[in-house]
Amino acid sequence: MRLSRFTIRNFKAINELTLRIPKTEITRPGSADFLSLVGENNCSKSTVMEALRLALPATDLPKPSIDHFRNRNNLNGPIEIELEFDNLTQADCEEQGIRTHIHDGKYTIKKTWHTEGTNCNIYAYGVQYNITWPEPATNRNHFINAGDGWNELITSYEAEYGTITGRITNQTKDSIRDYAVRTQSPLVQQTIGWIPNPGGFNAHVDSVLPKVIFIPAIRETKEESEVSKNKSAARLIVETMFTNQLSDHPAIALYNEAGERVRQLFSGEERNAVIENVENKITEKLQRLINLRATLDFTPPDISSDLATKTFLEISDGNYQTKPEHQGHGAQRALILSLLELLAEEIGIPDQNGFRRSILILFEEPEIYLHPQMCRKMRDVLISVARRGTAQVICTTHSPVFLDLADRHDGIAIFKKTDQGIDIVQRSVDLFPGGNATSQRQRLRMMLDFNPAVNEVFFSKEVCLVEGDCEIAALEAIAKTLSQLGRIDYTRYLLRRREIVMVNCSGKWTIVAFQRVLNGFDIKYRVVHDVDDEGDAGANNEILSLLNLGENQRLLHNPNFEQQIFGEHWRKDKPWRATRKIQADTTVSQALISFFEFVIGKRIEELI
Repeated sequence: MRLSRFTIRNFKAINELTLRIPKTEITRPGSADFLSLVGENNCSKSTVMEALRLALPATDLPKPSIDHFRNRNNLNGPIEIELEFDNLTQADCEEQGIRTHIHDGKYTIKKTWHTEGTNCNIYAYGVQYNITWPEPATNRNHFINAGDGWNELITSYEAEYGTITGRITNQTKDSIRDYAVRTQSPLVQQTIGWIPNPGGFNAHVDSVLPKVIFIPAIRETKEESEVSKNKSAARLIVETMFTNQLSDHPAIALYNEAGERVRQLFSGEERNAVIENVENKITEKLQRLINLRATLDFTPPDISSDLATKTFLEISDGNYQTKPEHQGHGAQRALILSLLELLAEEIGIPDQNGFRRSILILFEEPEIYLHPQMCRKMRDVLISVARRGTAQVICTTHSPVFLDLADRHDGIAIFKKTDQGIDIVQRSVDLFPGGNATSQRQRLRMMLDFNPAVNEVFFSKEVCLVEGDCEIAALEAIAKTLSQLGRIDYTRYLLRRREIVMVNCSGKWTIVAFQRVLNGFDIKYRVVHDVDDEGDAGANNEILSLLNLGENQRLLHNPNFEQQIFGEHWRKDKPWRATRKIQADTTVSQALISFFEFVIGKRIEELI
């Protein structure tokens, strides 16, 4: 099964948010069970990772502290983390934590915590079966004489399980209810909602949930790449592979057999005299104080689950061989990546009942410590891991490299901090749906235009789309001239400029493509373009139709930038000509001021 959706409520700065993990589409090479969380610093991306670590088993975050409750106050309501799973196999549906709680082909659970340091309550969403029992209901006759179909139900129940005798216990009632549900008795009332305590014990539910491998951003990389370190990423990966691959190996069986022979020294017919002598000596001392007897017992270690503890991994760069911690940070992260890829290849083996536990990889800022080319390799490998169907990936990132818009636009979640809290934008519908020639051409255009440099729009507060590089050169020249004239402070200008991504679209129809994407992700933008001639009317109208704020969101130059601003017509070297003209203008015309203020989104008085 795969995690398809999760909702977090009342956790740290998060009031409520819902995110979906996209499903791999084989026809798209970049599509994967891979979700990238992007946004400025301190906007709760890592909080999402922390919430998942709290909700899922086999992590180092088993219980919440007071700091995990919203505003450090559990009066805001309990922490709730809701998990929805799809792609359920037949083996999944037969597991104890799942089998009676599937609804609409999905398995949905909710974990809640009401106070710090406590275990969670678990609920499953689905159909709950209830029966109104006779009053009283302590013996067989109470049921037989209750009417309303009870006589028929008990008679058919006894035909299968035998006559009911003695006092009717709660266990007998459970058996009767299960039979009534199975035979679709009209005595059963069905309600849909949250059912407490699915599976009987929390451990039954946790045993079927994905195993988490968490790779943090800040902790020393050597802590994550050392196999012998408890809870390190390398340890969890190797441990998982060993458990799946070596548990049935003859050598392991031989080791377990030896352990059992040692255990028999403590009990049974082969009880060892030395052990009995030690017990007697302890008992003799103990009974001087209290009438008790001491016994010794032995439990052999489970070597298959402990192999990783005694496993040491070393790597060589061709000159010398060392533990990973003595290599550079980039090499250590590359090792983690290689182990993850190997894990995805090897984890697909189901257990003896056909159940295969999935893996959820939580990776904070995978680009840290990596050279740009290695960063792209990291992205490709993570996508490959997430396409295999055995593992899913959620990462936080500040790198445009991890945003493949053509195939993974539904795998991008943008986090924004507002006065009301945390706002999230995630696409669920294809920006360019359909398989016709028009949509394919639009998708190709988007793939070519949204390269890693342009993908910076997903990390910025504001975007300005311009038709060519002449406008970008003009903006910088105007800023320098205004600074030299003392009309703005250049440092304040630079601070503002860094909040804006100015995109050279190299043409009107590319502006249209950018608008569709920016609208789809609710990213603020402005547009500067030329009117040009009648042949451009179609593109001009399309740009206007996509503007959320109408004409106030664009600046038009008629017929083009250079003719409206400078009264000249240029065929080549436009950026250089514009720069020279602005440098020679000691007054800076009002037309240039209007252009500057529109692009920068501030009046020049605000930059003094």
